[in-house]
Amino acid sequence: ATTGNTAVAGTLGVTGETTITGELHASDSLVVTGGTDLNSTLDVAGNTTVGGTLTITGTTSLASGSTIGTLTLADGSITDSSGSLSFGDENVSTTGTLGAGNTTVTGTMDVTGATGVDGNFDVNTNKFTVDATTGNTAVAGTLDVTGATGVDGNFDVNTNKFTVDAT
Repeated sequence: ATTGNTAVAGTLGVTGETTITGELHASDSLVVTGGTDLNSTLDVAGNTTVGGTLTITGTTSLASGSTIGTLTLADGSITDSSGSLSFGDENVSTTGTLGAGNTTVTGTMDVTGATGVDGNFDVNTNKFTVDATTGNTAVAGTLDVTGATGVDGNFDVNTNKFTVDAT
C-alpha cells in the first residue's frame, strides 16, 4: 500500500489500451502480436527477431559487420556472400578512385580524358598489341593510315625484302 508495487504470480490479462509512463522491463522474452508504435527509445540488449516488416522512418546506425540478406556492411566496404554485387541498370559513380581487379566490360566503354595503360595492351588477344616494356606494336590485319606518317628509324617491308635506311 505504501509503494503501489503490484506482484502478479500468474498471467496478467489486460483488455483495452494500456499506458505505461515509465520503463517496461522484461526479464525473459517480450512477444508482441500486432503492430507496435514506439515514440521513444527501444533498447534491446539481446537478439531481436521481427517476423513482419520493420519500417524505420528515421536514421539507422548499424555496427560494422552488419548483414542485410547476403550483403555485409563493414568499415567502408560492401560485400555479397553470393559473390555478386549488382546495381541492375542503375548508374554507379564516384568522385574518388575506382579500384577493380580483373574487369570485364560487356557493353561499350566510353572514356573521356586521358587513359593510362601501365601493362601490355591487346585487342581481341592478338589483333592489335602494344608491348608495355618495349612499345613494340603488332597489327594482325591491314593498317590503313590517313594523313602523314612519320618513321624515325629504318623502314622494313617483309623483314628485309625492302628497306629504307633512316640515314
